[in-house]
Amino acid sequence: MALFALIERILTARSPVLELNTERPASQIAAALELEGYRAVVVDRAPVFDKETLLHALYQGCGFPAYFGFNWDALADTLKDTEGHDARPLILLFRDFDLLRKRAPEVAELFLDIVREVGDTPAAAGTLKRLVLLQR
Repeated sequence: MALFALIERILTARSPVLELNTERPASQIAAALELEGYRAVVVDRAPVFDKETLLHALYQGCGFPAYFGFNWDALADTLKDTEGHDARPLILLFRDFDLLRKRAPEVAELFLDIVREVGDTPAAAGTLKRLVLLQR
């Protein structure tokens, strides 16, 4: 799929969680999204396989504040926050989500539930735009 078509699909998806099959590097997709005015973060620069590694990857990648609580409530609150960080809508790119699904399925599902809840919240419309799960 051409990069332009891939970006258009990401930006026009109705669901806050989008699974895409692509061979394109996450960094290339992130760069294209940044050019469109979004804050694109590649979440899994290091392996994410449990709650602790997931929350740490999000903390580092998204530049969450130092007071981030490393729990589910803190994640939801921080993703909804329009005051404390970059004002551009956030798109999370996740390359190897299957590793998290295999090692900690309950963590993966809870994370997806939080993303769906935040993404569907009108008050958070300017913050979390979408989670894109990149499959090969």
